[in-house]
Amino acid sequence: MSDSSSRFPLKISVSIGSTLNLRGFSQEILPQTTMDPELEKKVLKEIDTIVKGHKNVLFMKGTPENPKCGFSRLAALILDFHKVDYFPVDVLERPELREMVKKYSKWPTYPQLLVDGTVIGGTDILVELHESDELDEVLSSPQEIK
Repeated sequence: MSDSSSRFPLKISVSIGSTLNLRGFSQEILPQTTMDPELEKKVLKEIDTIVKGHKNVLFMKGTPENPKCGFSRLAALILDFHKVDYFPVDVLERPELREMVKKYSKWPTYPQLLVDGTVIGGTDILVELHESDELDEVLSSPQEIK
């Protein structure tokens, strides 16, 4: 068996902004959105309708009953513990929704909680608010947390 590294020079880096170089061909690895502008407008309008139609919206991976990541599971558990009436949205169902929620909220990760249209944040912030007994107060009069 021959050494394949001599036949196929392969340098791989998976960090954002790095370069994938395979036999002289390179391509930057960057998050890219190549969504049709009309579809983008339609999805942003859909997200706006959801956010304006519900006091509390949790954009998450999966559902509260079947979360697809631990952070989404924990966010749903915290909201359930506080008996928060929230509208869950599974961003994994549609890639265009997943991408456009980030643009709409200007929040890069999931899950993300919006209250009265205000971005509260992700699981780390929910945990912090829960542990400091401030979650109920924030839910009654949301302010963007930075």
